[in-house]
Amino acid sequence: MRPLLLLLTAAAVPLSACMTSNVWTNSKSTAIQQLVTSRATDRAFEKIQWPDLGGGKVFVRVGATPDYHETGYLAEAAAVEVARHGGRPVADQADADYVLTVLAGSYGTVQNDTFVGIPSVQSALVPVVATPEVALYKSTRQNGIVNAHLVLWDARKGGVIFDSGPQAGESQWTQYGVLFFGFHHTDAEPQP
Repeated sequence: MRPLLLLLTAAAVPLSACMTSNVWTNSKSTAIQQLVTSRATDRAFEKIQWPDLGGGKVFVRVGATPDYHETGYLAEAAAVEVARHGGRPVADQADADYVLTVLAGSYGTVQNDTFVGIPSVQSALVPVVATPEVALYKSTRQNGIVNAHLVLWDARKGGVIFDSGPQAGESQWTQYGVLFFGFHHTDAEPQP
């Protein structure tokens, strides 16, 4: 077993000099971040015991932290749930019988990177020369985390009709590699 490990490590060094992996995105969130946060939202909303809205017109609004820029999915996912439970989503609060406020306590991703191997080392004498990274094991895990609290209130008479309490949803995507082989695992993709 030990000679095989030495052989694989010896082969990894020259081959890793020919390998590189870069990920870029032009959007504020990567597609994986969008996938895990949208799936986490769906999971949080699945836990809610929605009331029957009896054909009432419902205006949906989202309350989130000031620096949050992606409230669109939360609002649309809530509007879909309103329609599934007998409500009619409307675009103007003045036309609504009810207002559904979605309070986004948290909505985002957490990333965890793990690396076992020899990291790339930059030469102090010649700045453009670096030794290649030799990864025996490397992984990146993105966790989508959503904590949403939904409150439905009567737009005409006032008063809270429904309060979901805080509902949490999570989803994950893990990209990992062992020597030269890469894999991914996720619970965010739709199941057949």
